[in-house]
Amino acid sequence: MRRGIIFAIVLIMLFLPAVHAAEFNTSSTNIESNFPDLYISILKYEPFPAGPGEYFDLWMQVENKGLINAKNVEFSLQPRYPFFLDSNEDANRSISEILSHSGAVVHYKVRVDENAVEGDNLLDYSYKLDGRGPVGGQVNIHIQTLKAILSVEDVKTAPQTVGPGEEVNITITVKNNAESYLKYLTASMQLLYAPQSSAAGALTELPFTPIGSGNEKSVYQIAPGEKTDFNFRLIANPDSEIRPYKIPISINYFDELGKNYSRIELVGIIVGSTPDVYSIIDSTDLTGTGKSGEIKIKFVNKGTSPIKFLNVRLKDSDDYKIVSSYQAYIGKIDSDDYDTASFRVYLKHLKKGKAEIPIGYDFMDGNNNRYSIDENLTLEIYSPSELGKSNGSGWLIFFAIVIIAAVYFGYRRWFKKRKKKQ
Repeated sequence: MRRGIIFAIVLIMLFLPAVHAAEFNTSSTNIESNFPDLYISILKYEPFPAGPGEYFDLWMQVENKGLINAKNVEFSLQPRYPFFLDSNEDANRSISEILSHSGAVVHYKVRVDENAVEGDNLLDYSYKLDGRGPVGGQVNIHIQTLKAILSVEDVKTAPQTVGPGEEVNITITVKNNAESYLKYLTASMQLLYAPQSSAAGALTELPFTPIGSGNEKSVYQIAPGEKTDFNFRLIANPDSEIRPYKIPISINYFDELGKNYSRIELVGIIVGSTPDVYSIIDSTDLTGTGKSGEIKIKFVNKGTSPIKFLNVRLKDSDDYKIVSSYQAYIGKIDSDDYDTASFRVYLKHLKKGKAEIPIGYDFMDGNNNRYSIDENLTLEIYSPSELGKSNGSGWLIFFAIVIIAAVYFGYRRWFKKRKKKQ
């Protein structure tokens, strides 16, 4: 009988360490125990969520909920894929004592593999208490792309250059570069906005009007790696200034956790048109060959775009010799306006009253596109009679006849009077 009792006591003593070890397992209750009772939890990790290919700082709390102080606590972080510790980051932390109802904090810098799958991933740990254990556990770390990356892949405008009063179609292609769905996407064109340089409350209106639909488009969701298009149709106002414009586009969306993202993209639209310029000989005082005279050439801008830096060159010809500068700078000519360039030449040849005047001129439009034009103008020389003008010789003859007649009749009267007196 006594031998059996002793055997039972021995068995109890043998199992007591195991029971004790079970008592300091990670607890999820607030029930006090008569042993050191360690409760492991995450205080926080930053950034949250953790990002693939990035580091995060992890703070874990080791709390003793037991009535007995916990001595010689050895805590170890045991990461497995997709988590890693760099070689300079020790996995082990030693805590000499954790008082009853007190805690200690351990800190680690953990690296996430760049190919980690988004979602909750388990991070392992273990600890020993006064040389007993180890006791293992796990905590959840949420992995998600740190920024819900929505990139603008392409912007197309058709046509590439829109004239005042013309329509333009804009297609904005965006791509979800994250590994989770993006939801409730909206894109809106800010045609009325407040520039940073303007006074408080001052708004700028861009010279475009949406047609066919509003200036805001929406998409319910985009899957990871998927693309979608936002299509806008605008018309440039008829009085639009010829120049490039930047249209702010506000893009808003949510990730799977309900976090809202917002960004501003700029879309460039060029308002312009092909210049419509022609040249003609405006006037000349040349009357024939063997004489010098001035030729005025008129340049007319009948297009909607102003032209600038207009420079004109009179080219050499067998029909004349240039006796002034062969170049004339005009500069700017607004839409529906004209200006002239003058040259002096010595006219050597005419063919049926005409001479060829070759010229070249170059200029830029409102968007600094360069144009160069070569033309052959025809100079026609008209006689005074063809122009309906008299050269004055007829009047001289008339006056001479009148004078001669007056002298003749006067002489006759004088001669008759003299004869009667005799």
